[in-house]
Amino acid sequence: RRLCKICGASYHIKNFPPKAEGVCDKCGGELVQRKDDTRETAEKRIEVYEESTAPLIDYYKKAGTLRNFNAEKNAEEVFAEIVAEIGE
Repeated sequence: RRLCKICGASYHIKNFPPKAEGVCDKCGGELVQRKDDTRETAEKRIEVYEESTAPLIDYYKKAGTLRNFNAEKNAEEVFAEIVAEIGE
């Protein structure tokens, strides 16, 4: 991912690249990679998830309080399912 330093436009180097490498299509500003948007940062986030967050799935499953929802639906449908499951 690359961001414009001037207008904040966002690009993806493979899926949505700028017309000219390193140059914003909208304002001509310089495109940069954020310091927290690197492979190393992503790998660290996955490591922290596996160590600290993933174990909570089993914890709440054993406690009988884990609920699963299909988040691929639109937000209104997901919200309605959550309300139906746990109440308002």
